[in-house]
Amino acid sequence: MTNRIVRALLRFRDLFSPPVPAAPCAAHPFAVTFGAHGINLIPRDTDPSDPSAGSYVVDTDRDLIGQVMGVDGARLRLRPPAGGRTWEAEAQNVRPATGAEELSAKVRAVNGRRRWGK
Repeated sequence: MTNRIVRALLRFRDLFSPPVPAAPCAAHPFAVTFGAHGINLIPRDTDPSDPSAGSYVVDTDRDLIGQVMGVDGARLRLRPPAGGRTWEAEAQNVRPATGAEELSAKVRAVNGRRRWGK
């Protein structure tokens, strides 16, 4: 009876223990980052220093997602997806937003407009 209880407890522990992060592999096509929304996979072949206008990026200094309004050398002009005040960020301090981050920001913007009657 005790062995069955011990085995059940070990299985329970394995189910709810946090996963061990794998070591990064240079051959893997995605870079793995951990953010507020969970695990993000970023394609390695993207060049974060050259985002185009209209694309979504994450400002790593402020930990905010923004839409690129313009590029002026090494500085980007970003605005929140829901609208609001723009800010500037250095191109070296931004990374492309993942699909999940971009979708989440767009849904928040739509829900905010609907909720407040805008």
